[in-house]
Amino acid sequence: MFFVKYRPIKGSKFEKEKNMNTKKAEVIISHKIIAWLENFTSLEELQAAIVNGALLDLINSIQELPLDLKEFIYYTLGNSIMSGGVSLNEAIEKLRALSGEYE
Repeated sequence: MFFVKYRPIKGSKFEKEKNMNTKKAEVIISHKIIAWLENFTSLEELQAAIVNGALLDLINSIQELPLDLKEFIYYTLGNSIMSGGVSLNEAIEKLRALSGEYE
């Protein structure tokens, strides 16, 4: 699955911002991705959207994220969905559980 702990690149802006509330950032990311995933009715439809660049567009639209975190999300989420390693419902439910922990 794509739910792995992100570790920022040493010396990156994200690592340097000691006061940044990472839990809040996780909630923002989760809610935006959940809303996006809910637009799809099947895994095949979601995979087609990823191939057409929709996931990349979504991640790039989240201004709060540094580049290295955007790359992490894109590759881990994209790869797990494209490989069929996670179903659409599993992805949505897991993100809801994660985002609910920090609200």
